[in-house]
This record gives sequence, structure tokens and C-alpha cells, in this order.
Amino acid sequence: MGEFGKSLKKLVSKKELQRTMEECYLVGAGEFQKDFFSYKERELLIAVDGGYAYLKELGIKPHIAIGDFDSLKEMGMSEKEIEKEGLTVKRLPCEKDETDVFSALSYGLELGKREFHIYGGLGGRLDHSMANIQCLNYLKSQDAFGYLYGIKTILTVVEEESLSF
Repeated sequence: MGEFGKSLKKLVSKKELQRTMEECYLVGAGEFQKDFFSYKERELLIAVDGGYAYLKELGIKPHIAIGDFDSLKEMGMSEKEIEKEGLTVKRLPCEKDETDVFSALSYGLELGKREFHIYGGLGGRLDHSMANIQCLNYLKSQDAFGYLYGIKTILTVVEEESLSF
């Protein structure tokens, strides 16, 4: 078991996460509308990089923080602040092929999650927004479903199916 797996056991076992949680909520460092954010407390909540700052501002403690934390630094915080909270941290290298959001989604899929709600994944850098939109296609290819929330916007991917509101 890798170092990350060992540190996760301190938080809660994977089996427990799989049994008690069906959905996965991610909060990234993009545009974030506080009054639009909602999540189910019993579900897995991941702070993706600077998304931790948004959650802290709301007084919400995520289960885990994942990222290279470059955005968090730009928001005036440090990774040490996350560690002081006693959270499990999965630190990613700055130079990588996947985005922090993609890594967080992969982690959720590893735990068996099949429905993902991504906040703070739009706005800001266009390349990050486009990558996060592509993540919705990736989730679909993994037999999962995702929603990407922006300011007055919700994106999802529908393929040979229907979606009712």
C-alpha cells in the first residue's frame, strides 16, 4: 500500500467510504458561487487544490484535499493550513499530464463512486475549463455521470439517453 493509501486509512477505510457514500462532490479553484453550492454531508467531499479555501470560508471540512496546491497559494493559503486541520492530503506534482480535477475524479472512481458533482471547475483559465468539460466525457466512458457547475450554468454529458428536469 502506498503512502497515500496509508494516510487515507487514518481518515477512514476505503470500505467504509464505499459503503456509506454513493456520490462524490468536488470543489475546485475556479469560479465558485457560494449560495449555489450544496452537497450531502454523508457523501464524499474532495477539496481540489484552491477549492479548499472556498470550503474553509463556508466552514465545511472536506474528507480529503487533492492537488498540487498552486491555486491555493495564489489564494493566500498554504498546504500546511490543510494539514493543521488533520485532513488527508494527496499532493500531486506540478508537472503532470492530468489536471487536479481529473486526479480527484479518478480517486472517486477508485472508491466506486458513479455520480460526481464538480463545483469551481469553470471560469478562470480556459484550458482548465475545457479540461473539466472533457472530464464529463471521461466519466461517461467509465459508466459514471457528472455535473459541472458554473455561475448560472450546469453542464453534463448525455449519450443515447434522456435527462429530465
